[in-house]
Amino acid sequence: MDVAYGMIHWMTACVVERTRRFDDHVSIFKSYAINQYLPTIVTKYAECVHASISFLAAVRGSCYTSVQYPFRPVGFAPRPLFLLLSTMPTIPVIQNILSANDQVALENRERFFEKGVFALNLMASPGAGKTSVILATSERLSPSLRAGVIEGDLASNIDADKIAARGIPVVQINTGGGCHLDAPMIRAALPNLPLDDIDLLFIENVGNLVCPANFQLGSHLNVVVASVSEGHDKPYKYPGMFTAADVVLLNKADLIDVFEFDVDYFRRGLLMVNESAPLFILSCKTGEGVDEWVEWLHQTWHNRERD
Repeated sequence: MDVAYGMIHWMTACVVERTRRFDDHVSIFKSYAINQYLPTIVTKYAECVHASISFLAAVRGSCYTSVQYPFRPVGFAPRPLFLLLSTMPTIPVIQNILSANDQVALENRERFFEKGVFALNLMASPGAGKTSVILATSERLSPSLRAGVIEGDLASNIDADKIAARGIPVVQINTGGGCHLDAPMIRAALPNLPLDDIDLLFIENVGNLVCPANFQLGSHLNVVVASVSEGHDKPYKYPGMFTAADVVLLNKADLIDVFEFDVDYFRRGLLMVNESAPLFILSCKTGEGVDEWVEWLHQTWHNRERD
């Protein structure tokens, strides 16, 4: 939802701070929002702004002419919005801004069901070891479970090349700056994978502990990969991500002593926001704990049911 809040802040600033280049800003903003599959909220706010512009011209003259794309005008502090609440029109936003994405996510889930594919959405900060987890897991899978991968990155195909070198089918998605994958991206990638030959599909999301938790992809499991080198406070600082987790992997266990990582503190933070997600402490480098994680994954796959 951070993206949605950012959009609301930016468009509200346009309402309160009258600008000579308003139409250009709305065009830029609409283009950005359409790319993020959030056209509904943009349209409603644009209508609100156009309806209010004559009134606002009398309240405040023109101001900024530059924009820090895509959210915040540069060089001013917006006037408190409550000063205008008594006179500004109210336009209710009825439709869930993520409903379009969620609908595609349901279609993806149906496609997975038809093909017998069990999909995992791996989320983590950059460098936590998502790709290493995929490779270590794939090496230990039962021969009856065939893996496939969708790789998400802002740019490059470095991780996809590593996976392809192991003989695993993989598709690369480059978001070009987008901070997360979404359901339409997954839908576009699926025709490029041999789904009839895949049992477990690992979706490696863009490295980020905020946005990916808010966008459904159609996967069956949300796997959050934390790492010792990030520190033991992450469940406290990023509760949304850990709340969304179905299972949490604490990677780089071989560095626990080096970083003086407090496992109990980390575990307590996880339990505060998510009592049901199991925690596996492992090291992809040494292999510690990986077998236990893979055994749990095998069992979960065997017990899977259609949602």
